[in-house]
Amino acid sequence: MSESASVSPFPPPPPPAITNSCRTFSEKDSVTIAAVRITTNDECSWATDYPDLQKGCFLSRVCQYTQPKRCQYTIISSILQIGPTCGLTALSMLLNGQTTATELLADASTQKYTKNGEMFSALYLFELVKKHINSPLECQFHEGSLDCDKIKDQLYAGACLLVPYPFSNNILPTYSFML
Repeated sequence: MSESASVSPFPPPPPPAITNSCRTFSEKDSVTIAAVRITTNDECSWATDYPDLQKGCFLSRVCQYTQPKRCQYTIISSILQIGPTCGLTALSMLLNGQTTATELLADASTQKYTKNGEMFSALYLFELVKKHINSPLECQFHEGSLDCDKIKDQLYAGACLLVPYPFSNNILPTYSFML
């Protein structure tokens, strides 16, 4: 048996340098991630006063160069989701945090709507909305297509639409309600 020192293998070479061959930016362009202000060649510049809206339009490629005929934008403060509570956290956001997602989770658990925070029933979420709403807002449950005159009219009137993501094979929302 020979005595040889074990030698560690050499590390792999570093990856090649990344070059931006797709596009170069001019002085007119600006991409500032920290401020979430994205204007590239005047794309979505009509929304510069609302950086989140501008970012959404830019990333979705909606109304890139011209202002939409009509735009309503409601600023809703974000709330960090803890655990599988996306529906309850979204509801808490719509209620301006007056009822926390933790309080909604406790209530939903008491009502046996959920165990860990997942809301598998739009009707149960609707019941929580009706119970916790502390304003004269009207809440409606909608079943069916979201591309209908009823939904469009309500949104034009300033309604918020909470659309649960269904657990089904076709992944199309079928139940929703609005405040």
